[in-house]
Amino acid sequence: MDSSHIHENIAELRRRIARACERSDRDPSSVTIIAVTKNFSHQAIRDAINCGLTDFGENRVQEAAAKLQQLADCRSVFKLHFIGHLQSNKVRDVLEIAARATAVTASRFLDSLQGRAPFPVRAIQVDGGSEFQAEFERECEKRGILLFVLPPRSPKLNGRVERAHRTHREEFYEVADLGWTVGQIRPHLLAWERIYNTVRPHQALGYKTPWQVVCEHRQRRTA
Repeated sequence: MDSSHIHENIAELRRRIARACERSDRDPSSVTIIAVTKNFSHQAIRDAINCGLTDFGENRVQEAAAKLQQLADCRSVFKLHFIGHLQSNKVRDVLEIAARATAVTASRFLDSLQGRAPFPVRAIQVDGGSEFQAEFERECEKRGILLFVLPPRSPKLNGRVERAHRTHREEFYEVADLGWTVGQIRPHLLAWERIYNTVRPHQALGYKTPWQVVCEHRQRRTA
C-alpha cells in the first residue's frame, strides 16, 4: 500500500468518525484511531505517522521489535499498543507494591521482576495507566524491554492478568491481616507470592503450581 492510499484511507476514516460523533453528540477528538499494522512494513507506519496517526497495534513481539528498531528516529511521536494475547512462557507472578510511580520505583520494580522471574523478561504488557508512562517507559527502553500498551477499555485483552488480580484480591488482600503502609504490606505480599507460585495449585495449569510447570518446561528443554 503506497502513501497516497494510506492518506486517502485515513481521511475517509476520519470523515466517518466525524459523522458518527455528530450523530451521537460526541467530540471527535475523544476518539483514538489505533491502526493495526501487523504484516505491514515499517514504511507504512512511517507514512501513517506523516498523516497524523500516533497509535498503532501489533500482536507479535518479534515483528514489533524489528519495526521499533527501524522507527527509532521517530519513536517519541507514536505509541505502540499490544492487541491480542502476549505469547510467552509466563506462568509465574511477581508481585510488587510501591507508594508512588517514580524513576526510582520503576527501576526497582524492573530489578525485582528480572531478578525473580525464572526466565528472561523480553516484553511487558500494561494498561494505559499514567504510572506506566514517562519514567517506566524510559526504564524499559534502557533495558531493552519492549513495552506494549493495551487499547483503552479492553480488559478482555488482558484476561490472564485480570484473573490473577481477582485471585490476589480474594485470597490475599481481602483475608490477610495487613497494615496500612507499603512497608507493612510488602513482607506479607512476598510471602503470598511464594505461596501462589510454589504451594497453591492452579486449575488452568492442570492443578500444578506455576513453579512445577516452570521446572517441567526446563526439563523438556534440556532433555
